[in-house]
Amino acid sequence: MPWAAAGLALYVATLAVTGLVNVPLNDALAAAGEPAALADPAAVRAAFESRWVTWNVVRTLTAAGALVCFAWAGLAGT
Repeated sequence: MPWAAAGLALYVATLAVTGLVNVPLNDALAAAGEPAALADPAAVRAAFESRWVTWNVVRTLTAAGALVCFAWAGLAGT
């Protein structure tokens, strides 16, 4: 049961990072306008990329951790 609880906590953390950080960043990027119409697309990317990549790594690690915990819970339960 502890492994399943840890997996659930990590999965909820993944959803929280997605909803609270990555989605708003994606929305801000979309609000910048069409890429072809941007005066300085490199500046838009520079303002967005570092923070998005950092939080995407966090999201990847929490999702992978959740998978490992759920797998371990499943193996331990058999």
